[in-house]
Amino acid sequence: MITFSDDQLYDIDNELARYITAALKQFLAKMKDLNETCGIFTVPNDFYPANVFELTREEYEEVDKKAAKEWFKTIEKMIVGFDVDAAPDAADYDFGVDFGSRNDDGRFAVRNEEEFNRYKRDMTEYEYAAQDGRLLFAKYFTSLWI
Repeated sequence: MITFSDDQLYDIDNELARYITAALKQFLAKMKDLNETCGIFTVPNDFYPANVFELTREEYEEVDKKAAKEWFKTIEKMIVGFDVDAAPDAADYDFGVDFGSRNDDGRFAVRNEEEFNRYKRDMTEYEYAAQDGRLLFAKYFTSLWI
């Protein structure tokens, strides 16, 4: 049985995210390697057109390449969904918080509002991408095999 320490349990979302990120990165690398060496691996059916069985061999090979490429992009999106290091780090933005002063809305004042807004835009963009990645992970969870 797998057990976790109390420290891990207090931050279980990040703990699990680290495992999932590492697994997805290795899975994607293996899939890409197989694509280069032998071309044998699984791609979920919804990456193929409904008429896949009616295609000629040449058409199928083209569709199969496209499906693999889209599957790889989907796995990359899943990785973003769990990669805790992909989130914008406030320390990388030069907005400076003034803890001795508050704005009209009650939040601490910042010294550079434009830079703070840039951070908030980047964070919102990341949060949407992360949510999308987690939803894709849930959707394709049973397809994560070779």
